[in-house]
Amino acid sequence: GDSVELEKIAKAIQQDTETTRKIIGHMMDGYRKKDRGIQIMELDGAYQLCTKQELYPYLIRVQAAEEVALTDGGDGDAVNHCLQA
Repeated sequence: GDSVELEKIAKAIQQDTETTRKIIGHMMDGYRKKDRGIQIMELDGAYQLCTKQELYPYLIRVQAAEEVALTDGGDGDAVNHCLQA
């Protein structure tokens, strides 16, 4: 998915931006410490939930298998945008 600006997240959870930044930071720490396949990345003041880099080879294989199965030619967006980051 796309990244979401801090202000939008704060508005959605009805918190100020500083509180929201702390909440997201706590979540980021939790994902780093646990054996999880996802992470939260900060990109220019916006946040994005992404697959961890060590799992990219698996995603690429899944994408390749999906492209073979597609009849419409697909646009290659099956792999998370974080692969480009």
